[in-house]
Amino acid sequence: MPPDRMPTFEPRESSDDRHLSAPLATLFAGLGTVTALYLYDRYLPGAYLVFGWSVERLEWLFLLSVAVVLAIAVSVAGNRRRSLRVWRRFRRDTGAVVALVVLLAILLSGLFGPFVRPTSHNLLHSTQPPLFASVPTSAVTDCVGPVAEGRCHGSLRYPLGTDHFGRDVLALVFSGARIATMLSFIAVGLVVPLATLIGLVSGYRGGRVDDALVTGIDAQQTLPAVIVYILLASLSSRSLAMFVALFAVFSWGSAARLVRSETRQRSEMGYVLAARNLGADTGHLLRRHLLPNVSNAVVTATAHLVPVLVLTEAAIAYLSLTNPDLLSWGRTVAVATDPELAPIWEQWWVAPPAVVTLAAMVVACKVVGDGLRDALDPRGGR
Repeated sequence: MPPDRMPTFEPRESSDDRHLSAPLATLFAGLGTVTALYLYDRYLPGAYLVFGWSVERLEWLFLLSVAVVLAIAVSVAGNRRRSLRVWRRFRRDTGAVVALVVLLAILLSGLFGPFVRPTSHNLLHSTQPPLFASVPTSAVTDCVGPVAEGRCHGSLRYPLGTDHFGRDVLALVFSGARIATMLSFIAVGLVVPLATLIGLVSGYRGGRVDDALVTGIDAQQTLPAVIVYILLASLSSRSLAMFVALFAVFSWGSAARLVRSETRQRSEMGYVLAARNLGADTGHLLRRHLLPNVSNAVVTATAHLVPVLVLTEAAIAYLSLTNPDLLSWGRTVAVATDPELAPIWEQWWVAPPAVVTLAAMVVACKVVGDGLRDALDPRGGR
């Protein structure tokens, strides 16, 4: 064949490269929107964003994490073939699918539940029984449900009853879900990406860079975030935003170490060495060849961090080490079991919904994480 008729081969743009700009555009748009909202809220005193919503520091972290999570979702959706393959593997695990439904239900109730059923106090309706139970009429000031044979029965107005302060227990569950949802988004959108970046760089570069980053990981793991928070809370205000910031600083080490270990193994595989010999730069190798193949380690780290953060917040709230106005599940259980406020048997129905929902979220995170880890395993079946 004459030289001028020889076929030429142009490097084709991969689907990952075509969709590279979409996640970045989403991230920049989200960060720009959050910045604009912050400036609006900062320099217009008394202004509200939505329906009287005055944004606190924790909620700004939540909005920032939402921008990052949306960018991650766009990146995942951009690789349609791989996403469908992972979903086909994931849905074979019935338990993981059920856990995903439970987890999504809790997250959605945290996002929208407080707007549908806000928390309020009505002392006239204190200690109303749940729908499936009844109490003596002498135990309530004004029975909302039907009264029969000297007993006040539950009603649809308060399907889970009310506490000693007349607060709707269902609204308290939604309020706790709201805090747990914000913490989950912050862990996924801020803490895990930081740990993933450090683990990737440390595992791939090696040498002095790896030594320095591993030393930093070891140093921050020697100071548990909850201990640092308790010490600072005894000296200053008890802020949940401060706890989240400390968690982000002191609790990513185990996730980074897990990603680093997986990255070091993948860095020595043939496809990475071939791409490196062909002149691929570090960013290309990390983004195209290493990050997709250590995603199972990232999922494992996420499935560990989210329950730890939610459980730790519930623990410090139960110990009254956070703002008492933040009605998390731990705070609800603490108030319901405080004998100085009311005997436990007079409002036995207040604590179980919060405990059950907290346990359901923790178990669902673990089961979903295991299911995703197996689905992302490149050694799995088609």
